[in-house]
Amino acid sequence: MIANLKALRKKARYSQQALAEVLGVTQQSINQYENHAIEPDISILCDMADFFHVSIDFLVGREYSDEDKTHIITTHISQQEHSLLEKYRALGPSEQKCVDTVVNTLLEKA
Repeated sequence: MIANLKALRKKARYSQQALAEVLGVTQQSINQYENHAIEPDISILCDMADFFHVSIDFLVGREYSDEDKTHIITTHISQQEHSLLEKYRALGPSEQKCVDTVVNTLLEKA
């Protein structure tokens, strides 16, 4: 049972469809995972944990590490920050690295 998937998805402001696209599954699969109708295979479970930066144990509701607990705390971000985060997540790894370089360069100059 994936106890925390829906809460993590909503906190990240992802629709079921958007999360499905990230994980390479269907929206129906995400819905069924959240409603405990089916269980994902281990590779999807690992992908979910990696995507949300939590342990598999946290994802399935078994235990909470100190790192996992930080994901429970609600952090308010502005709409502009949320928009930038969504755009960043839509980029591929090489594009994200470019953005990281630009941001780090700007911060060094500040």
